[in-house]
Amino acid sequence: IDDWFYRLEWKESPIFSDKEGLFISGGIWVLFIDEQGIGEEISRLLAGCGQTCITVRPADHYLNAGDGRYFIRPSVFEDYRELFHDTSLNTQNICGILHLWTCTEIRSSLHSIDDLFQSQETGIISFFNLLKAISNSKRARNPRIMMVTNYAALVTAEDSYIFPDKSMLLGLARVGDQEIRNICLNCVDVDTIGHGVDETASWIFSELRNERMKDDLISAWRDGKRYTQQLARLNTEEGISEPVKIQDGKVYIIAGGAGEAGLEICRYLAREAKVNLVIINRIMLPDKSSWRQLEDKYDETITRRVRELLQLEEMGSEVTYIAQDISDAAKLKEAVEGIKSRYGVINGIINSTMHIHEMLIEDMTIDDFREAIKAKVSGTYLLHEYTKDQNLDFFLLYSSAASYLGGIGLGGYAPANAFMDGFAQYYRRRGLNIMSLNWSNLELSLLDRNDRDGFEKSLVYPINAEDYREIIGKLLRMDCPQITIADINFSKLAKVLKQLKINFDPNLLKTLHKENRYQVEPQDRERVMEAFEELKQLILSREEVRDILQRDVEIGAQFTALEELLKNI
Repeated sequence: IDDWFYRLEWKESPIFSDKEGLFISGGIWVLFIDEQGIGEEISRLLAGCGQTCITVRPADHYLNAGDGRYFIRPSVFEDYRELFHDTSLNTQNICGILHLWTCTEIRSSLHSIDDLFQSQETGIISFFNLLKAISNSKRARNPRIMMVTNYAALVTAEDSYIFPDKSMLLGLARVGDQEIRNICLNCVDVDTIGHGVDETASWIFSELRNERMKDDLISAWRDGKRYTQQLARLNTEEGISEPVKIQDGKVYIIAGGAGEAGLEICRYLAREAKVNLVIINRIMLPDKSSWRQLEDKYDETITRRVRELLQLEEMGSEVTYIAQDISDAAKLKEAVEGIKSRYGVINGIINSTMHIHEMLIEDMTIDDFREAIKAKVSGTYLLHEYTKDQNLDFFLLYSSAASYLGGIGLGGYAPANAFMDGFAQYYRRRGLNIMSLNWSNLELSLLDRNDRDGFEKSLVYPINAEDYREIIGKLLRMDCPQITIADINFSKLAKVLKQLKINFDPNLLKTLHKENRYQVEPQDRERVMEAFEELKQLILSREEVRDILQRDVEIGAQFTALEELLKNI
Protein backbone atom coordinates (compact mmCIF):
# COMPACT_ATOMS: atom_id res chain seq x y z
CA ILE A 1 0.00 0.00 0.00
CA ASP A 2 2.91 2.37 0.58
CA ASP A 3 3.40 2.31 -3.21
CA TRP A 4 -0.13 3.61 -3.81
CA PHE A 5 0.58 7.22 -2.83
CA TYR A 6 1.44 9.81 -5.48
CA ARG A 7 1.73 13.55 -5.83
CA LEU A 8 1.29 15.94 -8.73
CA GLU A 9 4.27 18.25 -9.13
CA TRP A 10 5.61 20.88 -11.51
CA LYS A 11 8.98 20.53 -13.21
CA GLU A 12 10.84 23.04 -15.33
CA SER A 13 10.39 22.32 -19.03
CA PRO A 14 12.51 23.33 -22.04
CA ILE A 15 11.57 26.50 -23.89
CA PHE A 16 11.92 25.79 -27.58
CA SER A 17 12.82 28.49 -30.05
CA ASP A 18 9.97 30.17 -31.89
CA LYS A 19 9.36 28.92 -35.40
CA GLU A 20 8.84 31.55 -38.03
CA GLY A 21 6.05 30.94 -40.51
CA LEU A 22 3.94 28.79 -38.18
CA PHE A 23 0.92 31.04 -38.74
CA ILE A 24 -0.96 30.58 -41.98
CA SER A 25 -1.41 33.57 -44.24
CA GLY A 26 -4.53 35.58 -43.41
CA GLY A 27 -5.35 33.53 -40.36
CA ILE A 28 -8.15 34.65 -38.03
CA TRP A 29 -7.96 34.50 -34.23
CA VAL A 30 -10.71 35.05 -31.68
CA LEU A 31 -9.50 36.67 -28.45
CA PHE A 32 -11.58 36.84 -25.27
CA ILE A 33 -9.93 40.02 -24.02
CA ASP A 34 -8.83 40.40 -20.39
CA GLU A 35 -8.83 43.60 -18.31
CA GLN A 36 -5.05 43.66 -17.85
CA GLY A 37 -4.17 44.41 -21.47
CA ILE A 38 -2.47 41.08 -22.16
CA GLY A 39 -4.97 40.17 -24.86
CA GLU A 40 -4.49 43.51 -26.58
CA GLU A 41 -0.74 42.95 -26.68
CA ILE A 42 -1.19 39.44 -28.10
CA SER A 43 -3.52 40.92 -30.73
CA ARG A 44 -0.73 43.33 -31.70
CA LEU A 45 1.80 40.48 -31.94
CA LEU A 46 -0.58 38.42 -34.09
CA ALA A 47 -1.23 41.37 -36.36
CA GLY A 48 2.53 41.67 -36.84
CA CYS A 49 2.46 38.13 -38.23
CA GLY A 50 -0.29 38.94 -40.72
CA GLN A 51 -3.13 37.62 -38.59
CA THR A 52 -6.59 39.14 -38.08
CA CYS A 53 -8.08 39.28 -34.60
CA ILE A 54 -11.72 39.24 -33.48
CA THR A 55 -12.14 40.48 -29.90
CA VAL A 56 -14.78 39.38 -27.41
CA ARG A 57 -15.54 41.11 -24.10
CA PRO A 58 -18.04 40.34 -21.33
CA ALA A 59 -21.20 42.45 -21.15
CA ASP A 60 -24.80 42.31 -19.94
CA HIS A 61 -26.18 41.84 -23.45
CA TYR A 62 -25.04 40.51 -26.81
CA LEU A 63 -23.63 43.11 -29.23
CA ASN A 64 -21.87 43.04 -32.57
CA ALA A 65 -20.11 46.42 -32.38
CA GLY A 66 -18.52 46.12 -35.82
CA ASP A 67 -14.87 45.98 -36.89
CA GLY A 68 -14.49 42.52 -35.37
CA ARG A 69 -15.58 43.62 -31.87
CA TYR A 70 -18.15 41.57 -29.95
CA PHE A 71 -19.71 41.67 -26.50
CA ILE A 72 -21.42 38.64 -24.96
CA ARG A 73 -22.99 37.47 -21.72
CA PRO A 74 -20.49 35.00 -20.21
CA SER A 75 -23.06 32.63 -18.72
CA VAL A 76 -25.51 32.54 -21.65
CA PHE A 77 -24.77 29.74 -24.10
CA GLU A 78 -26.95 31.26 -26.82
CA ASP A 79 -24.53 34.22 -27.02
CA TYR A 80 -21.64 31.89 -27.86
CA ARG A 81 -23.72 30.21 -30.50
CA GLU A 82 -24.65 33.60 -31.96
CA LEU A 83 -21.01 34.67 -31.85
CA PHE A 84 -20.05 31.58 -33.86
CA HIS A 85 -22.78 32.37 -36.36
CA ASP A 86 -22.01 36.09 -36.73
CA THR A 87 -18.27 35.57 -37.10
CA SER A 88 -18.74 32.56 -39.39
CA LEU A 89 -16.48 30.54 -37.12
CA ASN A 90 -17.80 27.40 -38.76
CA THR A 91 -16.56 28.38 -42.22
CA GLN A 92 -13.84 31.03 -41.93
CA ASN A 93 -10.14 30.39 -41.74
CA ILE A 94 -10.18 30.36 -37.92
CA CYS A 95 -6.79 29.40 -36.56
CA GLY A 96 -7.51 29.63 -32.88
CA ILE A 97 -9.43 30.97 -29.89
CA LEU A 98 -7.68 32.49 -26.87
CA HIS A 99 -9.71 32.86 -23.69
CA LEU A 100 -8.05 35.34 -21.28
CA TRP A 101 -10.95 36.36 -19.03
CA THR A 102 -9.41 34.50 -16.08
CA CYS A 103 -6.17 36.44 -16.37
CA THR A 104 -7.31 38.96 -13.77
CA GLU A 105 -6.01 41.40 -11.23
CA ILE A 106 -5.02 39.81 -7.93
CA ARG A 107 -8.24 39.49 -5.96
CA SER A 108 -9.54 36.53 -4.02
CA SER A 109 -12.89 35.05 -4.98
CA LEU A 110 -13.22 33.40 -1.58
CA HIS A 111 -14.36 36.39 0.48
CA SER A 112 -17.99 35.39 0.01
CA ILE A 113 -20.08 32.81 -1.79
CA ASP A 114 -21.35 35.58 -4.07
CA ASP A 115 -17.76 36.44 -5.05
CA LEU A 116 -17.20 32.78 -5.86
CA PHE A 117 -20.30 32.65 -8.05
CA GLN A 118 -19.33 35.87 -9.82
CA SER A 119 -15.82 34.65 -10.61
CA GLN A 120 -17.27 31.46 -12.08
CA GLU A 121 -19.30 33.43 -14.63
CA THR A 122 -16.29 34.72 -16.60
CA GLY A 123 -14.21 31.68 -15.69
CA ILE A 124 -15.42 28.08 -15.57
CA ILE A 125 -18.94 28.86 -16.82
CA SER A 126 -17.64 30.82 -19.81
CA PHE A 127 -15.09 28.09 -20.60
CA PHE A 128 -17.84 25.45 -20.40
CA ASN A 129 -20.04 27.43 -22.80
CA LEU A 130 -17.14 27.91 -25.19
CA LEU A 131 -16.30 24.19 -25.25
CA LYS A 132 -19.97 23.31 -25.71
CA ALA A 133 -20.25 25.73 -28.64
CA ILE A 134 -17.09 24.30 -30.21
CA SER A 135 -18.28 20.71 -29.78
CA ASN A 136 -21.59 21.58 -31.46
CA SER A 137 -19.98 23.40 -34.39
CA LYS A 138 -18.82 22.20 -37.76
CA ARG A 139 -15.34 23.59 -38.23
CA ALA A 140 -13.57 24.23 -41.50
CA ARG A 141 -10.24 23.92 -39.68
CA ASN A 142 -8.97 22.26 -36.48
CA PRO A 143 -8.49 25.36 -34.32
CA ARG A 144 -6.08 25.97 -31.48
CA ILE A 145 -8.01 26.56 -28.24
CA MET A 146 -6.00 28.17 -25.44
CA MET A 147 -7.25 28.99 -21.95
CA VAL A 148 -5.00 31.49 -20.20
CA THR A 149 -5.14 31.96 -16.42
CA ASN A 150 -2.98 33.52 -13.77
CA TYR A 151 -2.37 31.66 -10.52
CA ALA A 152 -4.59 28.65 -11.15
CA ALA A 153 -1.91 26.51 -9.50
CA LEU A 154 0.97 26.64 -7.05
CA VAL A 155 3.87 25.94 -9.36
CA THR A 156 7.03 26.91 -7.46
CA ALA A 157 7.89 27.17 -3.77
CA GLU A 158 7.94 30.95 -4.19
CA ASP A 159 4.32 31.12 -5.39
CA SER A 160 2.11 33.04 -2.98
CA TYR A 161 -1.19 32.96 -4.82
CA ILE A 162 -3.58 30.30 -6.01
CA PHE A 163 -7.23 30.82 -6.87
CA PRO A 164 -9.29 27.61 -6.62
CA ASP A 165 -12.02 28.96 -8.91
CA LYS A 166 -9.37 29.13 -11.65
CA SER A 167 -8.04 25.66 -10.79
CA MET A 168 -11.35 24.29 -12.08
CA LEU A 169 -10.41 25.25 -15.63
CA LEU A 170 -7.53 22.76 -15.60
CA GLY A 171 -9.93 19.91 -14.84
CA LEU A 172 -12.41 20.94 -17.52
CA ALA A 173 -9.60 21.30 -20.06
CA ARG A 174 -8.66 17.66 -19.53
CA VAL A 175 -12.19 16.51 -20.32
CA GLY A 176 -12.61 18.89 -23.25
CA ASP A 177 -9.39 17.61 -24.82
CA GLN A 178 -10.65 14.03 -24.57
CA GLU A 179 -14.22 14.64 -25.75
CA ILE A 180 -13.89 17.16 -28.57
CA ARG A 181 -12.27 15.85 -31.71
CA ASN A 182 -10.02 17.73 -34.08
CA ILE A 183 -8.95 20.60 -31.83
CA CYS A 184 -5.70 21.42 -30.08
CA LEU A 185 -6.53 22.45 -26.52
CA ASN A 186 -4.06 24.02 -24.08
CA CYS A 187 -4.18 25.69 -20.68
CA VAL A 188 -1.41 28.15 -19.86
CA ASP A 189 -1.06 29.56 -16.34
CA VAL A 190 1.11 32.66 -15.93
CA ASP A 191 2.34 34.87 -13.11
CA THR A 192 1.62 38.54 -13.62
CA ILE A 193 2.97 40.16 -10.45
CA GLY A 194 6.16 42.06 -11.23
CA HIS A 195 5.89 41.42 -14.96
CA GLY A 196 4.78 43.84 -17.65
CA VAL A 197 1.98 43.10 -20.06
CA ASP A 198 4.44 42.76 -22.94
CA GLU A 199 6.53 40.18 -21.06
CA THR A 200 3.53 38.05 -20.07
CA ALA A 201 2.13 38.29 -23.60
CA SER A 202 5.46 37.11 -25.02
CA TRP A 203 5.25 33.88 -22.98
CA ILE A 204 1.76 33.16 -24.25
CA PHE A 205 2.79 34.05 -27.79
CA SER A 206 5.67 31.57 -27.53
CA GLU A 207 3.15 28.85 -26.72
CA LEU A 208 1.08 29.85 -29.74
CA ARG A 209 3.78 29.74 -32.34
CA ASN A 210 5.74 26.69 -31.27
CA GLU A 211 4.66 23.26 -32.49
CA ARG A 212 6.43 21.32 -29.73
CA MET A 213 4.93 23.31 -26.87
CA LYS A 214 1.37 22.66 -27.96
CA ASP A 215 1.76 18.97 -27.10
CA ASP A 216 1.60 19.93 -23.40
CA LEU A 217 -2.05 20.20 -22.47
CA ILE A 218 -1.22 22.19 -19.33
CA SER A 219 1.82 24.39 -18.78
CA ALA A 220 2.80 27.32 -16.57
CA TRP A 221 5.21 30.23 -16.71
CA ARG A 222 6.94 31.67 -13.67
CA ASP A 223 9.58 34.42 -13.97
CA GLY A 224 10.24 33.53 -17.59
CA LYS A 225 10.64 29.81 -16.92
CA ARG A 226 8.24 27.22 -18.30
CA TYR A 227 6.85 24.33 -16.23
CA THR A 228 4.77 21.24 -16.92
CA GLN A 229 3.06 18.77 -14.59
CA GLN A 230 4.22 15.30 -13.74
CA LEU A 231 3.03 12.53 -11.45
CA ALA A 232 5.55 11.19 -8.94
CA ARG A 233 5.44 8.55 -6.25
CA LEU A 234 5.13 9.96 -2.75
CA ASN A 235 7.44 8.67 -0.04
CA THR A 236 5.07 7.97 2.85
CA GLU A 237 7.91 8.45 5.32
CA GLU A 238 8.53 12.01 4.18
CA GLY A 239 6.53 14.96 5.42
CA ILE A 240 5.22 13.11 8.45
CA SER A 241 3.41 15.35 10.91
CA GLU A 242 2.05 14.74 14.39
CA PRO A 243 -0.60 12.03 13.89
CA VAL A 244 -4.18 13.23 14.25
CA LYS A 245 -5.65 11.70 17.40
CA ILE A 246 -9.20 10.42 17.14
CA GLN A 247 -10.45 10.71 20.73
CA ASP A 248 -13.58 9.96 22.71
CA GLY A 249 -16.15 12.72 22.63
CA LYS A 250 -14.79 14.55 19.60
CA VAL A 251 -17.19 15.84 16.97
CA TYR A 252 -16.77 15.13 13.28
CA ILE A 253 -18.91 16.33 10.37
CA ILE A 254 -19.04 13.92 7.45
CA ALA A 255 -20.75 15.41 4.38
CA GLY A 256 -21.87 12.60 2.08
CA GLY A 257 -21.56 10.29 5.06
CA ALA A 258 -24.39 8.00 3.93
CA GLY A 259 -22.50 7.03 0.77
CA GLU A 260 -20.17 4.03 0.65
CA ALA A 261 -16.97 6.04 1.07
CA GLY A 262 -18.54 8.26 3.71
CA LEU A 263 -19.82 5.33 5.76
CA GLU A 264 -16.42 3.69 5.66
CA ILE A 265 -14.70 6.77 7.10
CA CYS A 266 -17.40 6.83 9.78
CA ARG A 267 -16.56 3.21 10.63
CA TYR A 268 -12.88 4.11 10.81
CA LEU A 269 -13.56 6.94 13.25
CA ALA A 270 -15.91 4.79 15.34
CA ARG A 271 -13.30 2.04 15.61
CA GLU A 272 -10.71 4.50 16.84
CA ALA A 273 -12.84 6.03 19.62
CA LYS A 274 -16.35 6.73 20.89
CA VAL A 275 -16.98 9.85 18.84
CA ASN A 276 -19.89 12.03 17.75
CA LEU A 277 -20.58 11.54 14.06
CA VAL A 278 -22.65 14.25 12.38
CA ILE A 279 -23.61 12.90 8.97
CA ILE A 280 -24.96 15.37 6.42
CA ASN A 281 -26.43 13.79 3.32
CA ARG A 282 -29.08 14.55 0.73
CA ILE A 283 -30.74 11.16 1.22
CA MET A 284 -33.91 11.48 3.31
CA LEU A 285 -34.13 8.95 6.14
CA PRO A 286 -36.90 8.26 8.68
CA ASP A 287 -36.71 10.08 12.01
CA LYS A 288 -34.04 8.56 14.23
CA SER A 289 -36.60 7.65 16.88
CA SER A 290 -38.04 5.05 14.47
CA TRP A 291 -34.77 3.54 13.27
CA ARG A 292 -35.05 0.41 15.42
CA GLN A 293 -38.67 -0.26 14.43
CA LEU A 294 -38.44 0.02 10.65
CA GLU A 295 -41.07 -1.90 8.73
CA ASP A 296 -41.40 -2.93 5.11
CA LYS A 297 -42.77 0.48 4.11
CA TYR A 298 -39.22 1.64 3.28
CA ASP A 299 -37.21 0.28 0.38
CA GLU A 300 -34.07 -1.79 0.83
CA THR A 301 -31.73 1.15 0.21
CA ILE A 302 -33.21 3.12 3.10
CA THR A 303 -33.34 0.20 5.52
CA ARG A 304 -29.78 -0.81 4.70
CA ARG A 305 -28.52 2.75 5.35
CA VAL A 306 -30.33 2.85 8.68
CA ARG A 307 -28.89 -0.52 9.72
CA GLU A 308 -25.39 0.72 8.90
CA LEU A 309 -25.89 3.87 10.98
CA LEU A 310 -27.18 1.81 13.89
CA GLN A 311 -24.06 -0.35 13.67
CA LEU A 312 -21.99 2.80 14.23
CA GLU A 313 -23.90 3.47 17.44
CA GLU A 314 -23.46 -0.15 18.52
CA MET A 315 -19.71 0.51 18.28
CA GLY A 316 -20.12 3.19 20.97
CA SER A 317 -20.38 6.37 18.90
CA GLU A 318 -23.33 8.75 18.66
CA VAL A 319 -24.81 9.40 15.22
CA THR A 320 -26.65 12.58 14.25
CA TYR A 321 -28.16 12.48 10.78
CA ILE A 322 -29.06 15.67 8.91
CA ALA A 323 -30.80 15.38 5.53
CA GLN A 324 -29.38 18.42 3.85
CA ASP A 325 -27.78 19.67 0.63
CA ILE A 326 -24.49 21.23 1.74
CA SER A 327 -24.58 23.67 -1.19
CA ASP A 328 -27.68 25.37 0.29
CA ALA A 329 -26.05 28.24 2.21
CA ALA A 330 -28.93 29.17 4.53
CA LYS A 331 -29.81 25.60 5.51
CA LEU A 332 -26.20 24.51 5.99
CA LYS A 333 -25.51 27.53 8.19
CA GLU A 334 -28.53 26.62 10.33
CA ALA A 335 -27.33 23.01 10.57
CA VAL A 336 -23.77 23.97 11.56
CA GLU A 337 -24.99 26.46 14.15
CA GLY A 338 -27.14 23.68 15.61
CA ILE A 339 -24.10 21.40 15.84
CA LYS A 340 -22.09 24.10 17.61
CA SER A 341 -24.96 24.77 20.00
CA ARG A 342 -25.31 21.09 20.86
CA TYR A 343 -21.67 20.05 21.16
CA GLY A 344 -19.87 23.35 21.64
CA VAL A 345 -17.08 22.42 19.23
CA ILE A 346 -16.34 20.81 15.85
CA ASN A 347 -13.07 18.85 15.64
CA GLY A 348 -12.93 17.65 12.06
CA ILE A 349 -14.68 17.82 8.69
CA ILE A 350 -14.79 15.42 5.76
CA ASN A 351 -16.48 16.29 2.48
CA SER A 352 -16.97 12.89 0.88
CA THR A 353 -19.75 13.94 -1.50
CA MET A 354 -19.38 12.22 -4.88
CA HIS A 355 -21.92 13.42 -7.40
CA ILE A 356 -21.01 11.60 -10.61
CA HIS A 357 -23.41 12.00 -13.51
CA GLU A 358 -21.63 11.13 -16.74
CA MET A 359 -22.63 13.37 -19.64
CA LEU A 360 -20.78 14.76 -22.62
CA ILE A 361 -20.11 18.50 -22.61
CA GLU A 362 -22.05 18.90 -25.86
CA ASP A 363 -25.14 17.34 -24.22
CA MET A 364 -24.96 19.21 -20.89
CA THR A 365 -27.01 22.29 -20.14
CA ILE A 366 -25.61 25.01 -17.91
CA ASP A 367 -28.01 23.79 -15.20
CA ASP A 368 -26.59 20.26 -15.54
CA PHE A 369 -23.11 21.68 -15.11
CA ARG A 370 -23.98 23.78 -12.06
CA GLU A 371 -25.71 20.80 -10.46
CA ALA A 372 -22.65 18.60 -11.06
CA ILE A 373 -20.21 20.97 -9.33
CA LYS A 374 -22.22 22.47 -6.47
CA ALA A 375 -21.61 19.89 -3.71
CA LYS A 376 -17.85 19.89 -4.14
CA VAL A 377 -17.48 23.60 -4.92
CA SER A 378 -20.14 25.54 -3.02
CA GLY A 379 -20.38 22.77 -0.41
CA THR A 380 -16.66 22.84 0.34
CA TYR A 381 -16.62 26.63 0.50
CA LEU A 382 -19.61 26.80 2.86
CA LEU A 383 -18.36 24.04 5.17
CA HIS A 384 -15.20 26.07 5.67
CA GLU A 385 -16.99 29.41 5.90
CA TYR A 386 -19.28 28.27 8.71
CA THR A 387 -16.54 26.50 10.70
CA LYS A 388 -13.59 28.87 10.28
CA ASP A 389 -13.98 29.87 13.94
CA GLN A 390 -13.15 26.26 14.92
CA ASN A 391 -9.67 24.83 15.53
CA LEU A 392 -10.04 21.78 13.32
CA ASP A 393 -7.84 18.71 13.71
CA PHE A 394 -8.36 18.00 10.02
CA PHE A 395 -10.41 18.94 6.97
CA LEU A 396 -10.43 16.16 4.36
CA LEU A 397 -11.73 16.74 0.85
CA TYR A 398 -12.61 13.67 -1.20
CA SER A 399 -11.36 14.68 -4.61
CA SER A 400 -10.51 12.41 -7.52
CA ALA A 401 -7.68 11.70 -9.92
CA ALA A 402 -10.18 12.86 -12.56
CA SER A 403 -9.19 16.41 -11.61
CA TYR A 404 -5.96 16.00 -13.59
CA LEU A 405 -6.67 12.89 -15.69
CA GLY A 406 -10.09 13.97 -16.91
CA GLY A 407 -12.41 11.35 -18.33
CA ILE A 408 -15.03 11.29 -21.07
CA GLY A 409 -18.38 12.27 -19.58
CA LEU A 410 -16.83 13.92 -16.51
CA GLY A 411 -17.22 17.54 -17.64
CA GLY A 412 -18.74 18.51 -14.29
CA TYR A 413 -16.96 16.05 -12.01
CA ALA A 414 -13.36 16.80 -13.07
CA PRO A 415 -13.46 20.60 -12.55
CA ALA A 416 -15.33 20.20 -9.25
CA ASN A 417 -12.52 18.01 -7.94
CA ALA A 418 -9.91 20.40 -9.31
CA PHE A 419 -11.55 23.11 -7.18
CA MET A 420 -11.06 20.92 -4.11
CA ASP A 421 -7.38 20.50 -4.98
CA GLY A 422 -6.90 24.25 -5.36
CA PHE A 423 -8.93 24.96 -2.21
CA ALA A 424 -6.69 22.66 -0.17
CA GLN A 425 -3.56 24.30 -1.59
CA TYR A 426 -4.97 27.77 -0.85
CA TYR A 427 -5.90 27.14 2.77
CA ARG A 428 -2.92 24.93 3.61
CA ARG A 429 -0.79 28.00 2.88
CA ARG A 430 -2.96 29.83 5.44
CA GLY A 431 -2.42 27.33 8.23
CA LEU A 432 -5.49 25.10 7.93
CA ASN A 433 -4.82 21.37 8.33
CA ILE A 434 -6.60 20.55 5.08
CA MET A 435 -5.90 17.83 2.53
CA SER A 436 -7.37 16.98 -0.86
CA LEU A 437 -7.42 13.26 -1.59
CA ASN A 438 -7.36 12.29 -5.25
CA TRP A 439 -8.99 8.88 -4.98
CA SER A 440 -8.71 6.68 -8.06
CA ASN A 441 -11.16 3.81 -7.65
CA LEU A 442 -13.06 3.11 -4.44
CA GLU A 443 -14.73 -0.31 -4.45
CA LEU A 444 -15.70 -0.58 -0.81
CA SER A 445 -16.86 -4.16 -0.59
CA LEU A 446 -15.59 -7.53 0.52
CA LEU A 447 -13.30 -7.68 -2.49
CA ASP A 448 -10.02 -9.33 -1.55
CA ARG A 449 -6.96 -7.27 -2.46
CA ASN A 450 -5.51 -10.28 -4.31
CA ASP A 451 -8.70 -10.92 -6.28
CA ARG A 452 -8.17 -8.79 -9.36
CA ASP A 453 -10.06 -10.82 -11.93
CA GLY A 454 -12.26 -8.61 -14.03
CA PHE A 455 -10.11 -5.53 -13.46
CA GLU A 456 -7.12 -6.35 -15.64
CA LYS A 457 -8.32 -3.94 -18.32
CA SER A 458 -8.73 -1.06 -15.84
CA LEU A 459 -6.11 1.63 -15.42
CA VAL A 460 -6.32 1.22 -11.65
CA TYR A 461 -7.42 -1.62 -9.43
CA PRO A 462 -10.28 -0.97 -6.97
CA ILE A 463 -9.52 -0.11 -3.36
CA ASN A 464 -11.45 -2.29 -0.97
CA ALA A 465 -12.68 -1.51 2.54
CA GLU A 466 -9.73 -3.16 4.30
CA ASP A 467 -7.17 -1.21 2.28
CA TYR A 468 -9.23 1.97 2.63
CA ARG A 469 -9.03 1.85 6.43
CA GLU A 470 -5.27 1.36 6.33
CA ILE A 471 -4.91 4.24 3.87
CA ILE A 472 -6.91 6.62 6.07
CA GLY A 473 -4.63 5.83 9.00
CA LYS A 474 -1.59 6.73 6.92
CA LEU A 475 -3.16 9.89 5.52
CA LEU A 476 -3.96 11.31 8.95
CA ARG A 477 -0.25 11.48 9.76
CA MET A 478 0.88 13.04 6.49
CA ASP A 479 1.67 16.72 5.99
CA CYS A 480 0.70 17.30 2.38
CA PRO A 481 -2.11 19.37 0.82
CA GLN A 482 -2.85 17.00 -2.07
CA ILE A 483 -2.27 13.27 -2.40
CA THR A 484 -3.28 10.78 -5.08
CA ILE A 485 -4.18 7.26 -3.93
CA ALA A 486 -4.09 4.66 -6.69
CA ASP A 487 -3.25 0.99 -7.11
CA ILE A 488 -2.06 1.44 -10.68
CA ASN A 489 -2.27 -1.30 -13.27
CA PHE A 490 1.10 -0.59 -14.84
CA SER A 491 0.63 -2.91 -17.81
CA LYS A 492 -2.49 -0.97 -18.80
CA LEU A 493 -0.91 2.39 -18.00
CA ALA A 494 1.94 1.71 -20.41
CA LYS A 495 -0.55 1.38 -23.26
CA VAL A 496 -2.42 4.63 -22.61
CA LEU A 497 0.45 6.84 -21.46
CA LYS A 498 0.35 9.16 -24.49
CA GLN A 499 -3.44 9.42 -24.40
CA LEU A 500 -3.39 10.72 -20.82
CA LYS A 501 -1.22 13.69 -21.82
CA ILE A 502 0.47 13.81 -18.44
CA ASN A 503 4.14 13.33 -17.71
CA PHE A 504 5.50 10.85 -15.23
CA ASP A 505 8.48 11.27 -12.96
CA PRO A 506 11.52 9.43 -14.44
CA ASN A 507 11.74 7.17 -11.38
CA LEU A 508 8.08 6.25 -11.76
CA LEU A 509 8.64 5.52 -15.45
CA LYS A 510 11.42 3.12 -14.50
CA THR A 511 8.96 1.34 -12.24
CA LEU A 512 6.41 1.26 -15.02
CA HIS A 513 8.84 -0.28 -17.50
CA LYS A 514 10.17 -2.71 -14.92
CA GLU A 515 6.75 -3.94 -13.86
CA ASN A 516 5.49 -4.03 -17.42
CA ARG A 517 8.55 -5.77 -18.83
CA TYR A 518 7.11 -9.26 -18.89
CA GLN A 519 3.42 -8.37 -19.26
CA VAL A 520 2.93 -8.45 -23.02
CA GLU A 521 -0.05 -10.09 -24.69
CA PRO A 522 0.87 -13.40 -26.43
CA GLN A 523 -0.19 -12.14 -29.86
CA ASP A 524 1.91 -8.99 -29.39
CA ARG A 525 4.92 -11.11 -28.37
CA GLU A 526 4.58 -13.20 -31.53
CA ARG A 527 4.44 -10.12 -33.73
CA VAL A 528 7.49 -8.61 -32.03
CA MET A 529 9.53 -11.80 -32.46
CA GLU A 530 8.46 -12.22 -36.10
CA ALA A 531 9.50 -8.64 -36.84
CA PHE A 532 12.81 -9.15 -35.06
CA GLU A 533 13.55 -12.37 -36.92
CA GLU A 534 12.91 -10.60 -40.25
CA LEU A 535 15.20 -7.77 -39.18
CA LYS A 536 17.84 -10.24 -38.00
CA GLN A 537 17.82 -12.11 -41.31
CA LEU A 538 18.12 -8.82 -43.20
CA ILE A 539 21.05 -7.71 -41.05
CA LEU A 540 22.93 -11.02 -41.21
CA SER A 541 22.42 -11.27 -44.98
CA ARG A 542 24.88 -8.41 -45.40
CA GLU A 543 28.46 -9.60 -45.14
CA GLU A 544 29.86 -6.27 -43.94
CA VAL A 545 27.34 -6.12 -41.07
CA ARG A 546 28.13 -9.71 -40.03
CA ASP A 547 31.78 -8.77 -40.01
CA ILE A 548 31.13 -5.80 -37.71
CA LEU A 549 29.14 -7.92 -35.27
CA GLN A 550 31.92 -10.48 -35.12
CA ARG A 551 34.78 -8.01 -34.76
CA ASP A 552 33.16 -5.41 -32.45
CA VAL A 553 32.61 -7.27 -29.20
CA GLU A 554 30.49 -4.51 -27.62
CA ILE A 555 28.07 -4.15 -30.54
CA GLY A 556 27.81 -7.92 -30.91
CA ALA A 557 27.03 -8.30 -27.20
CA GLN A 558 24.32 -5.61 -27.37
CA PHE A 559 22.70 -7.32 -30.35
CA THR A 560 22.67 -10.65 -28.51
CA ALA A 561 21.32 -9.00 -25.34
CA LEU A 562 18.49 -7.42 -27.35
CA GLU A 563 17.53 -10.81 -28.74
CA GLU A 564 17.52 -12.35 -25.25
CA LEU A 565 15.44 -9.47 -23.89
CA LEU A 566 12.81 -9.91 -26.60
CA LYS A 567 12.66 -13.64 -26.00
CA ASN A 568 11.97 -13.07 -22.31
CA ILE A 569 9.19 -10.52 -22.75
